[in-house]
Amino acid sequence: MELSPKQQIVETIKKAENILLVSHAKPSGDSVGSLLAFSNVLKGIGKNVRVVVSDDIPESLGFLPNISNIEKDIDKARDLVFKIDVEGISVEKISTKTDGKTLEISITPKRGELNKEKTVITEGRFKYDAIVVLDTPDIDNIDKIYNENTDVFLETPIINIDHHAGNEYFGTVNLVDLTATSTAEILVAISEALGKNKSDEDTATLLLAGIMSDTESFRGDNTTPKSLTVSAQLLASGARKKEIVENLYKKEFHTETVEVKAVEKGDKKEITKSEEPEKVKESESDIISKAIESLEAAEKSADESSGEKVAEEEVTEEKKISKVETSIDSKSEETDSGIKVHYETSSLMPISEILKKFSPKDAEKIEEYRKKNELAREKLKEEKKA
Repeated sequence: MELSPKQQIVETIKKAENILLVSHAKPSGDSVGSLLAFSNVLKGIGKNVRVVVSDDIPESLGFLPNISNIEKDIDKARDLVFKIDVEGISVEKISTKTDGKTLEISITPKRGELNKEKTVITEGRFKYDAIVVLDTPDIDNIDKIYNENTDVFLETPIINIDHHAGNEYFGTVNLVDLTATSTAEILVAISEALGKNKSDEDTATLLLAGIMSDTESFRGDNTTPKSLTVSAQLLASGARKKEIVENLYKKEFHTETVEVKAVEKGDKKEITKSEEPEKVKESESDIISKAIESLEAAEKSADESSGEKVAEEEVTEEKKISKVETSIDSKSEETDSGIKVHYETSSLMPISEILKKFSPKDAEKIEEYRKKNELAREKLKEEKKA
């Protein structure tokens, strides 16, 4: 029976001792997070691993655990092989000696005579037993080390792991999961197949960072129930969600001052960082953080509503998973009675259920508004039909 791509990857890695990990040029959160996470997994099962990214790593990813382990170039060390015709000759011993500048190799025959004319010196294989290329759709998109070391890639088995639709299946073994949100998501299942059933905190953080990066913190259309379930598992393993949010989005959502309406006095007051407001609109990074915290509840809700558990088997292209967002967007407008905040989501659970965890009073009102909006939408549909 033919092995599946995942099984072939497991077998190839088990046989390998020295493994090179690379990804695409212009590194992303998914590519860097996946490289470092898989490096941790492989080192955990006793492999010698080298992670190489030639391009500069974005500053926003500088917080990732073990980021300093990334090298700029590969190690091209390879064997030098001596082939000597010893037909009819018995070799007694082979000895070496060096003075630090030169190496002398001596071969002593027990009987017969060695002929230097029948000695051939060739280059042996490179030191890597396998190259794992992550998050890269085609060979031309591999980091520039491919162009500089083409011979290494041509002579070494390549494991290609990716989630992009345009992947060209350039590897010796190819695992391309088009239903996955990210390469980091795929690596969770591969890690389990290699015997790492539970990630340590650093590895979980790296994988979650990869998933969040490619799903735009679960706001992207590519977010799926499976990605939420996997993320919840990583959170349970100790993934540091706050650290991820603060670093990936600190520049995008940082503000120096905010302005709120004082409802009772009817005027406006500027609140600086040194003053403590009574009630300030949440920044988007806070909302994202809370959305992540709701993943476990979302997973539970999904299981209860569907009665099914996400299968651990390999996902094929024919298995379609509906896409879903789990972000919370908010808009505010000033009214005569104060500031009205409108929350909007498309989650695995009603917005009121998510907000119960954060603001029970808002949740009750939101649920009431939600029901009214549903009736209004149904009425509008009927009017359009008429």
